[in-house]
Amino acid sequence: GIYVFFIGGYPVRSSQGKKNISPLLAVLKANPYCILSSYNNLVSYIIFLGLNDIEVLSDSNSKYLRYYHYINKELELYFFTNEDKFKGIKAKVKFKVKGHPVLYDPMDNKLYKAQFQVCEDNIVVDITLEPYESLFVIFGPQDEWLDINMRRLTSDDLANEYVIEGGWECGIATAEEYPKFRPAPMIKGLGNVSLPGILPSFSGTILYKTVFYFDADINVGQPIILDLGEVYETAYVRLNGYEVGARICPPYRLDISRYIIRGQNLLEIEVTNTLVKKIHDIFSRFMPQEPSGLIGPVRILY
Repeated sequence: GIYVFFIGGYPVRSSQGKKNISPLLAVLKANPYCILSSYNNLVSYIIFLGLNDIEVLSDSNSKYLRYYHYINKELELYFFTNEDKFKGIKAKVKFKVKGHPVLYDPMDNKLYKAQFQVCEDNIVVDITLEPYESLFVIFGPQDEWLDINMRRLTSDDLANEYVIEGGWECGIATAEEYPKFRPAPMIKGLGNVSLPGILPSFSGTILYKTVFYFDADINVGQPIILDLGEVYETAYVRLNGYEVGARICPPYRLDISRYIIRGQNLLEIEVTNTLVKKIHDIFSRFMPQEPSGLIGPVRILY
């Protein structure tokens, strides 16, 4: 009862060294659960046989959408990732499950209300993912999640932006020196610090500090998001002396609604790269190296 797909052709030899596998091949070819398919037709076969447990109904960029389905006694969890580093995904995804869906953002450790429709025996959930962003869609007991009303923010909710352009005061610290930073006058602002003439072999943390003025008219409860742009690799943010949070992968966005004030603000961003800049073995010596530091642009979205 388990389907087996052979891509491009049936086997021609045995890894156990059996010389004559013709009888076994004859059994395989006669079995209705053994299917010969091309790579391009594999998805169509899976959908035709009803083996898919999700279906993307609308989105032009869904080829970069990846998911993993996990089932336990009470919950069904779908983990989605947008593997496109440049384009977002806004999709309607049909699930062959029953129950009440909620969204879970592991970076914020928060549950959000899901926008969904019931279509016959299926549930269609609206999913929006920024480039490289991940999200859980969880199905479980309806009674426990009916009171979840907090809506997850998307780029459509943030129509305005304020660009923080500098000037940036920078410092550096190795893992041994941290959290004591020494001045880094060779870093003139945002950009790749691993370039020749700056810090091509530095491994550690770079501190970016600046003062900016924010005077936009903000309504009570209006979301205000700090977007760091490109970062290599991890970022830790303080605003006006308060710890805002950390991000280890794109999108490097944090909610600063509780910490920003109208007028002068002090922003501190610590960016830590990897040991590959410092430790050069026979493999990494010839590998293409990613940048280091805060590339930006640094924006406030509201």
